[in-house]
Amino acid sequence: MSSISKDQQFHAYELLRKLDTYTAQTMSQVVYGVTSSSSWRSDCDQHRRIFEEWMAFAATMHLPEPPDED
Repeated sequence: MSSISKDQQFHAYELLRKLDTYTAQTMSQVVYGVTSSSSWRSDCDQHRRIFEEWMAFAATMHLPEPPDED
């Protein structure tokens, strides 16, 4: 059972959906060779911002300590 609140779960879900959308968009541009378009740099910057937003949120989560190994 998760120890995070429903609000945290919802926020995580929203961030992951946003990250998934931009990741798919970026990978599609790579696959179809659209990396020389004028929007490529701004698309990459937006993808990085969204990833950093996710990482900042993830860093606030309390992770359980691993069990001691005897």
